[in-house]
Amino acid sequence: MQLSCIPTARRAWRATTLMALALALASCAEPVSTDGSEPQPPGPGPVPGDSMLVAPQNATVQVGQQIVFTAADTTTQGTLLSGPMEWSVSGDSGAAIDASGVFMSSTAGTYTVKAGRGGKGGRSKVTVNQSGSSLTAVQVSPGSVTVQPNVTFTFSATGRHPDGSDVPVVVDWAATGGTIDTAGRYRAGATTGSFRVVAQQRGGSLADTATITIAAGAPTLAAIEVTPGSVSLQGNASQQFSAVGRMSDGSTSSVSVTWSATGGTVTSGGLYTAGTAAGTFRVIAATGGLADTSSVTVGRPSHVRTSSGPTSTTAA
Repeated sequence: MQLSCIPTARRAWRATTLMALALALASCAEPVSTDGSEPQPPGPGPVPGDSMLVAPQNATVQVGQQIVFTAADTTTQGTLLSGPMEWSVSGDSGAAIDASGVFMSSTAGTYTVKAGRGGKGGRSKVTVNQSGSSLTAVQVSPGSVTVQPNVTFTFSATGRHPDGSDVPVVVDWAATGGTIDTAGRYRAGATTGSFRVVAQQRGGSLADTATITIAAGAPTLAAIEVTPGSVSLQGNASQQFSAVGRMSDGSTSSVSVTWSATGGTVTSGGLYTAGTAAGTFRVIAATGGLADTSSVTVGRPSHVRTSSGPTSTTAA
């Protein structure tokens, strides 16, 4: 009788051991999200499952610089989202994002911007650098211009990152002839000739110069201006750009330009269509040795799911 009970006891011991092992493995498993929100894996991009895409991705800005984030109206699987968009930011203190997706931070660091709508979520990584800490150059635009005496003309300056992207930069302006204020507004003097406008990085060693020629006579085309100056798009989306000519007397005039783009395509009329590759690209308008550019940040395209149901026919 005692011997017949031994196999039964062994089977019970094995069952108990296997159950304990299964519970231990379950306690170590990662939590699973079914609604596309938390928990989220590290890094930018849409969350697992049917989620939304936030643009731009992997943004880099300076302390105090604003950047606008947008989120798609549909999920990566084509689900149309409804309800208000909710924005939040996590990371070191000093960063904030408003209800319109405008982000700004008063301190350097790495942050995660999150968007939520209709139970779905997405996110983007933002790196905030100290002003001028990662710049490789300062560029003055336009590089050269011809104006008439006593005419006002505005210069602009941008900072260049190692990856080739442009960001706002604070500079101190100076001119060898005429006058220029802190906003880059130059006023030509009465003396004709060639002069220099200098932009010196505030708190840094970077600088750039532009040549300004003061000449009497009829106004001439001095610069090309492209609008909008920057834009964020989803992959395959389109944006209409326009260009005007800035004359030497400060007025604007219609101008015929040649359009080109470093990524995506642009028509002869300035209609830009983003490609499927995410990144930052330039749309360029040029004519007669003058040019201006606009920055285009492209996010990954949303994948729209289509389906067709069965059709029915009625016999005659």
